[in-house]
Amino acid sequence: GGDFRKIVEGVNATLDAEFARRDYDLTVEFEQIQRIDRAVPIATDVEGVAKAEMLFAHSVSILRQGQRTKEAGVASQLIGAPPEDPMYVPMIVAGRWIRPGDDRVIVVNREVADDNNLKVGDVVSLDLAELGRSDWEIIGLHKAVGTGVYSVNNIYAPRQAVLAATNRIGRGEAVLVKTRQHDEATIKATADKLQALYAQRNMKVTAITTGPGDRLQMQMAFAIVIYMLLAMA
Repeated sequence: GGDFRKIVEGVNATLDAEFARRDYDLTVEFEQIQRIDRAVPIATDVEGVAKAEMLFAHSVSILRQGQRTKEAGVASQLIGAPPEDPMYVPMIVAGRWIRPGDDRVIVVNREVADDNNLKVGDVVSLDLAELGRSDWEIIGLHKAVGTGVYSVNNIYAPRQAVLAATNRIGRGEAVLVKTRQHDEATIKATADKLQALYAQRNMKVTAITTGPGDRLQMQMAFAIVIYMLLAMA
């Protein structure tokens, strides 16, 4: 009983730390890429929204000396993060996070780096399929706990550098939204309002995920692992 309680407390502490790194309450994902100057004001005009920010993400393969790494294309996505005021910073375990003034630099998942003998200071090519290929320096490694937009194999880079490398200036495919109140009812009501407003403007939303929903999903995933371990023990 005591061991089980310790495990549950450990899981809750891990999730508390993960959600403390998030400065947003819900994510709106679009079917097609949208203009930042169109999508963000719709969100910030909603009563009860404190802040909204567009996210650019695209599937990516890491190439080393032109060769695909073992992890290439395994749910890897490149995320353009704004260095000035990011709404999410993963747990950095080596090197550093993105700073204002950085250009073509990336922060990579530690497991992916370890599996492919990549380290801080290495220069790799990122293959973004139809959006082209370019060289980037690894400045940091992160440990991922997240789900949804911020899942395990993410590669983070300065947003302007990503948009410049992909010729997608001023566009993105998801909006992160921070509400003034963080209770479940407020977040849900805001999500419903945004869904309706974007639909009115023919900006098709494929998914809206909320902080409470993400947390529940992650708790369930941990619970399955814990029960499997207990069964094996």
